[in-house]
Amino acid sequence: MATLEKLPLDKMIGNSFSSLFSNMDAKWLHVYERATLYGETLEIMDYSPEIDTNLKIICFPTFPGHCGCILFNADEMKSISEENHLVRLAAVAMKSNPTI
Repeated sequence: MATLEKLPLDKMIGNSFSSLFSNMDAKWLHVYERATLYGETLEIMDYSPEIDTNLKIICFPTFPGHCGCILFNADEMKSISEENHLVRLAAVAMKSNPTI
């Protein structure tokens, strides 16, 4: 999260999410609320204009009144997924025709 948000980790530790991101869109709060209050694990993909990045967020309950979130740059994940797909296709082609 520190990397994606471009904030030093030592400034994030010990601070609430809302104190760090006062301009946060309320759409994120609804997801965090569901994880915190109802114990749901949620995965969302959405664009964050605050950091100009497509995000994949996995949000999960931790202990009463709190949740944890793991953020991924969705564009980087897509690129990695496409590369892995090409590697798998090449492996299948090599297996079915070993002369390649």
